[in-house]
Amino acid sequence: MTVDFLTPLKPDIVLYAGYVWATTQLFLDRFNCVNCHPADLSVEKQGLRPYAGANGVRDALVGGETRLYSSFHQVTSRVDHGPILLISRPVIVEDDTGLDLNSRSIKYLRRFKRKIATVVCSWNRKNCKSGIYHR
Repeated sequence: MTVDFLTPLKPDIVLYAGYVWATTQLFLDRFNCVNCHPADLSVEKQGLRPYAGANGVRDALVGGETRLYSSFHQVTSRVDHGPILLISRPVIVEDDTGLDLNSRSIKYLRRFKRKIATVVCSWNRKNCKSGIYHR
């Protein structure tokens, strides 16, 4: 079980990136968990976060967004619905004519991956190796 593995490490924070499943309450009770979601979770439509879930970038592109953002939020038992901690600087959506929706989504996900590594490393430079935070 992941809880048993992480407990002896005593992490200050468990950072999720690309994890799209709900987390158990046992895990949330034990650890401070933050998710980096590759879409703007501050957008609300009819009381919902339309860019929550596994296809946030795709949904933002389909929604006609001209700027894409990633969101860091506190993890709760409801996927991508915890309190927002920060929103990234924008990535400008370019004229992607000729690329299908899947290719466009991957293009921007790769850009966010680089941005996420930069943010995580800025939290603790001495423990950062190759864009991954090590405790």
